[in-house]
Amino acid sequence: ANLKFTVTGPNNYSKEVAYSEFTNGEYTLTGLPVGTYTVTESGTDYTNYTLAADTETEKTATVASNATATAAFTNAYTQDSGSLKITKTITGLPEGEAPANLKFTVTGPNNYSKEVAYSEFTNGEYTLTGLPVGTYTVTESGTDYAGYILAASTETEKTATVKKGEEATAEFTNEYTPVTPGTVFIDPPVTKVVEGDGPKKAETYTFQMKATSEAAKSNMPAGSNGAVKTVTITGEGTTEFGIIEYTEPGLYEYEITEVAGSNPDCEYDDTIYAVQANVTEKDGKLQLDEKYFKLDGEWVDTPEFVFTNTYTSEEEAGTGTKTGDDSNILGALALLLMAGAGLGGLYFTRRRKDQN
Repeated sequence: ANLKFTVTGPNNYSKEVAYSEFTNGEYTLTGLPVGTYTVTESGTDYTNYTLAADTETEKTATVASNATATAAFTNAYTQDSGSLKITKTITGLPEGEAPANLKFTVTGPNNYSKEVAYSEFTNGEYTLTGLPVGTYTVTESGTDYAGYILAASTETEKTATVKKGEEATAEFTNEYTPVTPGTVFIDPPVTKVVEGDGPKKAETYTFQMKATSEAAKSNMPAGSNGAVKTVTITGEGTTEFGIIEYTEPGLYEYEITEVAGSNPDCEYDDTIYAVQANVTEKDGKLQLDEKYFKLDGEWVDTPEFVFTNTYTSEEEAGTGTKTGDDSNILGALALLLMAGAGLGGLYFTRRRKDQN
């Protein structure tokens, strides 16, 4: 934003030209006395990008009568980057065991999104390198393990800030305990189906499970924020909200919905599913009667909550490339001499040059 050029020359000539005055990367100074001019570039800093160390920010050009001189500036920038290490600690399960579907979804700047299965980890760690600086969110899913309950206090979402040349860390710890004999539990899943011409880059969909009865508010799956549990799915697929264990009789009621996204080409499914878990006691043992239905009155035979999103046209996936005036700062400047009758001119052109 502060890019400018200072031109000095004969007879104490001095003029500053802001890059905002350029047209199509060009600027012309006319009517200059002949002689040698120095052009100095300044204000080259650009947030989260580094200018090449060998960049020349000062050039000279000799303006002669009826002649042309050129001074060209080339700025090569590289985007600042760092790394993100995800660490995973699992306790309470049989030694060496982990949930089969355990995975982590990483999202960040410029629509960055990547899924990493726990099977890709080495010694409980996985490192993403070459990430543009910025804040990233890491969401854990697929934490269910048969016969075990994940601690309700488990955090399944973390944020980490990646800085230039540094390694950020997102640490997850899952504590499991065996299901208590005599207790009952549910494990509601959610499925995403996509129809039509979906986006080139898979969209990430968000789903919520909300307690709607007082009893349910104190019986939520691990990773819940109060009476709400949120999970995500990238593209089509299935995930679970997590096991809910019941140790006392009561009527536990929940609603499951999809949070509408912002893609104008997508019709998001606004179905509301209701879950009723009626826990009773008979002969000293807990019994569970589960019911699932849509709020429009349609019963669901099995606890599988399907949300179908329909796209009406193909969305162009974002590339994260900056546009407009700010993107032009990643470019080059050329200085040309315009000949005249005993006078000359300076002609600037600016071209973009990126390095990944």
